Amino acid sequence: MDTQFGVLHIWHHGDWVARSVFVVLLTMSVASWMVILVKALDLHRLNRAAQAALGFWQAKDYADGLDRLEPHADNPFHQLAVEGREAAAHLQHKDPQRPQLHDSL
Repeated sequence: MDTQFGVLHIWHHGDWVARSVFVVLLTMSVASWMVILVKALDLHRLNRAAQAALGFWQAKDYADGLDRLEPHADNPFHQLAVEGREAAAHLQHKDPQRPQLHDSL
C-alpha cells in the first residue's frame, strides 16, 4: 500500500534535498527522544533521592542523617549535607589572627 504521501514514495521519488531533509529530521527526532529519556531517568533518580532525604530530617543526629542519605557520588542531597557540615566546622574553628574574606561573607 504505497500512497503518494507515504514515506517510501517520497524517499524513492525525492531528490537529494528531500532525502537529506528526511535524514536530518529523523536524526533530530531520535536525538530529541534520547534527551527526553535521559532527563526522565535523571528525574526519576532525583525523586527517589528526594524521598530518601526525608529520612535525613527525621534522624536523631547529623551523622545518622548522613547515613540515611545514601552516600553516592551522584546524590546531590548528600553532597549538600557534607558541604554544610564542613562549612559549619570551618566557622567553629576559624582563626581570629588570620581573617579571610570568606569568613566575613
